[in-house]
Amino acid sequence: MRLFHGGKVKGDGEFQSMHEHVHFFSTPPSFHFLLSHCQDKFGCAISLRGRFDCGKERRHYVLMGLSCESDWKNYVEVVKSSS
Repeated sequence: MRLFHGGKVKGDGEFQSMHEHVHFFSTPPSFHFLLSHCQDKFGCAISLRGRFDCGKERRHYVLMGLSCESDWKNYVEVVKSSS
């Protein structure tokens, strides 16, 4: 999983001046485990958004707010179906 922080998100969903942290999980994480891991890693309260490319010929990024386990499961399914 790639975690980005700092910087900003441009209007087209592109990340600008972001710091990237790659983390591997041995099993797919639950939302609560992911949130806890991120809070431990970054040391503060955070909000999560998932990003995926839904463009055909050109990249077009969509951000999905992730505030609960249901949002997380929906995001995982959307990413699977868009690949």
